[in-house]
Amino acid sequence: MSTNNSHDRSNPESTPETEPIVHTLHPAAPIEHEPDRPRRRHYYLGALAALLAALLAFLAIALKPAPTPPEPPIQIKTADAAPHRPADHVAPPVGELTPEQLAQLPESTTYSDIPAAPLDPGSADPSTILRPTRTIAVFDAPHGTPIATLPATQIGSSPTAVPVVQQWGTWLRVLLPSRPNSSTGWVSGERDVELNPVRHLVVINRARHTLTVRTAPQGRWNSRDLGTWRVDVGNAASPTPPGRTFVLAQLQGGPHSPTPYSALVWPLGTHSQTHLTYGGGPGTVAIHGWHNETPRGLDTTDGCIRIPAKARAVLEDLDLGTPVLIT
Repeated sequence: MSTNNSHDRSNPESTPETEPIVHTLHPAAPIEHEPDRPRRRHYYLGALAALLAALLAFLAIALKPAPTPPEPPIQIKTADAAPHRPADHVAPPVGELTPEQLAQLPESTTYSDIPAAPLDPGSADPSTILRPTRTIAVFDAPHGTPIATLPATQIGSSPTAVPVVQQWGTWLRVLLPSRPNSSTGWVSGERDVELNPVRHLVVINRARHTLTVRTAPQGRWNSRDLGTWRVDVGNAASPTPPGRTFVLAQLQGGPHSPTPYSALVWPLGTHSQTHLTYGGGPGTVAIHGWHNETPRGLDTTDGCIRIPAKARAVLEDLDLGTPVLIT
């Protein structure tokens, strides 16, 4: 039998001892291991999920609402424990006082003196006349201190009518009929007043001894003079007081009246600066006639203004509250 150097692969028993297989690599090439990508991806996803879970847990604790305390038991008040409030209780409107408060204030009339009243600022000619429908409060400023009342009637039961010389919102500044001369006050225009336009203006020029009645400007229509008359005014010892005032009343005169020297008398909202009284009255300056004599344009009166009879028809048409400017 001849010896065969080749191995019989079909017979395992004849297979010689297996030698280790050695891979011959290029000596310069380093050994690299292929990274396990699926494993690393799973690791990152797991870490991200854990981080999100921790964040959600933190937010849940931080935003958890505080526990609501239990509601106290409802206490039902009896009728005796309820505060007393009159059924007709209503907050007073702006500028309105109670009847008790009004009764403590002096009335602004031709007989009174209101020292706290602010003086006339002397602004533009008045365009409105105010008439109170009942006694109202007078203040020293809008929302200010009450200083007087303005009744619904004046001397001789004439309806009160005063010119408005300034406005601030619903507050109206009016000339007052009381002393001192040129005194004013603020009233509320929200209620208990009537407002009417000024129709005429009376201008008395003491130096020229004239009285002029003119119409008030209306819209695009300018004023026009209705007449100018020569008049007598106060003398040097008792001059006619200058400034803005108004027609306070229109009184019937004649033989059986306190003013027998004139058929009609128009008291003004101003007073003599030297006489405290005229014949027992309050020293109110007035426009009137004089024993049917025609004034000669002289300084002969004790402060009043004497007019000719022919001026009476025009003055009779003046509204109460008509502004009068004495220069």
